[in-house]
Amino acid sequence: RAGSLGAPVRLVTDPPPRSRDLSAPRLLAAQGGACAGCGRPAQGQPPVRACAYTRRAYCAACHRNDAEVLPGGVLHAWDFRKRRVCVQAAHFLRSVATRPMLNVSAANPELYNRVGALARCLDLRTWLTRALAQSAARSKVLAAAGRRR
Repeated sequence: RAGSLGAPVRLVTDPPPRSRDLSAPRLLAAQGGACAGCGRPAQGQPPVRACAYTRRAYCAACHRNDAEVLPGGVLHAWDFRKRRVCVQAAHFLRSVATRPMLNVSAANPELYNRVGALARCLDLRTWLTRALAQSAARSKVLAAAGRRR
């Protein structure tokens, strides 16, 4: 999660915030009136926008209403709706969108019971892992047998 000004955006897997928790004026006041992206005073310079990913307020230059899927939404509720995020968060989320970064088994194993397609993927991965292990073991045995001839 982005911390102080200039901090890099990190992977956030918390459930997405409710819209009432994303009051841009309230977030801006908690930040001392400064944009979380550039640090310039953002009070009195509409539109001030809230980022659903970092849960901070930004000026219009640092938040251009980009919309991205939040990892926490997918992980906790299988929710692929796009949410409004700041420019920095949008860039980060696009850069990791295709990387396998979430461990569902560790973070929310109950999701396998609620999403049939995800459970099927887990079954296939488990089967493939076992098949590859057996294949590697067979190759070692055959290689050892070949050396003995």
